[in-house]
Amino acid sequence: MLRIRPGLKAFAAELRAARIRAGLSKQTLADRAAMTRHGLIKIEKGGNPTLGTIILLADALGCEIADLFPRKHRWGAGVSDWHLRSRVLRNGP
Repeated sequence: MLRIRPGLKAFAAELRAARIRAGLSKQTLADRAAMTRHGLIKIEKGGNPTLGTIILLADALGCEIADLFPRKHRWGAGVSDWHLRSRVLRNGP
């Protein structure tokens, strides 16, 4: 069974919510982001998108990249979002 990392699952939920708010079907968003519908479905289920794909999706949705990441996410007890994100940026996922 595939174990989805919490950050990817949270990103997937934000992406799906942004797509629905924009009133776009999966196919329409995939077309606008120059990707396949199947690729978008994988990401919305918690797949690991590249930075380039995230940029294309944000552009296709007409939003900022930051809008696709949850503001509040339970990364773990006592770990702030800032601390975790800065650690990921320094050391990689």
